[in-house]
Amino acid sequence: MKRRRAILGVTAAVTGLAGCSALSSSPSMLTIAVINHDDTDYTVELAVFEPDGASRSEARVYSKSIPVKPAGKAIYEDVLETGRYLVRYHVYEEGSHLTDEDHTHYYPPEGDDDLAFDIDSTGTITTR
Repeated sequence: MKRRRAILGVTAAVTGLAGCSALSSSPSMLTIAVINHDDTDYTVELAVFEPDGASRSEARVYSKSIPVKPAGKAIYEDVLETGRYLVRYHVYEEGSHLTDEDHTHYYPPEGDDDLAFDIDSTGTITTR
């Protein structure tokens, strides 16, 4: 009887530890996509900030210059942990002519880890 209790105790401990690995799974990661709906090359200068950073330089968590070919798309997977961010962008036609600049607040929707932008024929960018 003692042996049976010992085996049951070990089994319960191992089962409990197996559940812990599920709790410590890696966080969901954010994918950034830029889709160009025009027949011109664009470059998007993107900077992502934590909303509660003490200073602008400390708050910046990601920045990238994203070239997008005519009628093309650029996708960058797993760039940041999914979370709330302030995203600033500048859009340049042919790499030099500024067509749009602004910012957006990203709040991750339930079950969606994508931050996607569309560039229209005027060089204006919108978020999906």
